[in-house]
Amino acid sequence: MRRLLAGDRSGFSGRHFALAPGAGFEYEPLRPRIPLMLGTWKPRLAALAGRVADEVKIGGTANPEMVRLMRSWLGNDDVQIVVGAVTVVDEDGDAARARARDQVGMYLDVVGDLDPTVESPAPLDRFCIAGTPEEVAAHARRLYDAGAGRVEFGTPQGLTTRRGVDLLCDRVLPLLRA
Repeated sequence: MRRLLAGDRSGFSGRHFALAPGAGFEYEPLRPRIPLMLGTWKPRLAALAGRVADEVKIGGTANPEMVRLMRSWLGNDDVQIVVGAVTVVDEDGDAARARARDQVGMYLDVVGDLDPTVESPAPLDRFCIAGTPEEVAAHARRLYDAGAGRVEFGTPQGLTTRRGVDLLCDRVLPLLRA
């Protein structure tokens, strides 16, 4: 697909697919390249992402150490690391952490064993982002400082989604832009 979108009509003979020389689109594609994101927690797929992807996503992590490890596995500083995790922001940081603990529980059995930088039992802040707006912004800043190119604030975002999104937009993001 990359060759076709780029207008390359030289052909291709791969292990599973072939494209005859001269074959191509009969129209101008909307864009010459489609960005590729691969999601992984493993070094071999990360190495592949380092060669072929624009982004690699580590889903279910809020761990700066995992971001640093992923960067070493990628072997390519041009590939953006994306992290995404359960996020709960509220003026009451303790209530936010309690809600996050409830929400992240269903993921911990899966992602808890994938992170080689964490020993069991896993600290809550390695798998979710929770607390006051200032605490959430500081946590996101640590992820950026570790090498994340994007932080995705996952559901439920707050004690209620509406309130959480409002706090993320009005209080957290301005702190990250400063």
